[in-house]
Order: sequence, then C-alpha cells, then structure tokens
Amino acid sequence: MVITMKVLISLLFITLTACSSLPTSIRTEPVPELKFEQAQTAIELYIGQRIRWGGQIVKVSNQENQSILEIVQFPLNSYGRPMIDKTSQGRFIAHSKDFFDPFIYRQGTAITISGTIESERTMIIDKKSLSMPVIDITEIHRWRPRNYNNHTVTPYLYQHHFYHPYSIHRYRPYWY
Repeated sequence: MVITMKVLISLLFITLTACSSLPTSIRTEPVPELKFEQAQTAIELYIGQRIRWGGQIVKVSNQENQSILEIVQFPLNSYGRPMIDKTSQGRFIAHSKDFFDPFIYRQGTAITISGTIESERTMIIDKKSLSMPVIDITEIHRWRPRNYNNHTVTPYLYQHHFYHPYSIHRYRPYWY
C-alpha cells in the first residue's frame, strides 16, 4: 500500500511538472496586470510597464537589427493562450532583436508575449488611423494550431459480434 501511494504521488508530481513547460512570464500575468483596454485609453501613462498580451500575427517585418510583429489582440485564457473566438480590442506592435522567420511566425499564428510598453505608434490600416502600443518583447510563445477537423469522433463499436449484448451470436467466438 505504501509503495502504491509513492507511485501515485510520483505520477502526480510528474503530471503537474509536465504542465509547466511554458515560460513563467507567459504562464502568469505580471503584477499589477495591465489589460489591453486600459493601455489603449492612455498609452503614454503606461510606458515602461510590464505586460502579457496575446493574439494573432497579422504581419512580420524583419529589418537589419530587429523584427517587428503586428498583432491583433485577443483576451488570454488562464494558461495565457489567446482565445481567438472572443472579441479583439485592437492591435499592437511588438519588436525584438531576435529574428522571427516569416515561415514560422506566419500570418494567423497565435502567440503570447511578455515585455514592456515602449512607446506609441500611429498606423493607418485601410483608411483608418490607429494608435497602437509598441512592446519590447522579453519572452514570446508560439502556440500550436488547434485542428479539430482531423479528429473523427466515433462511438465505441464492438469489434466482435459476440460482445454485443443483444447479438444472437454473443456466445460464439469472434473467429466464427
């Protein structure tokens, strides 16, 4: 019994540590947490504050000394993953000295970043002028796409007719 409890506790510990593969700055929001809606109202008040925001990539631009991501913001779930089915509050720009390959960080990729608000930039999207926060990235996490179309949900089917409770042949062996 004691050995069984030790095994169960070990398995529980392994399971819990396996869930913590996300970087701490992505998994937990900074204190105090700055919501995207708050920063949109007066970006200049929050310059230098740490954030954790996420969304979908709209565009990647690589320059000689930095990469720039334009991101449509979406609210984050408790794990820090953007909830793409929710309403977006707007866009923001994030940059880093690291190179972001446009093939890997392509349009539509869900990401979560942590960093600091650096400045404000006004961009024209279609014919609308938008003021967006500019984030200096300290940590970035790219989420794998969720593909629900490849999963086929099928009810449990009895492989052999003798297992079926209402089968006439339920006592015959499966090779019959």
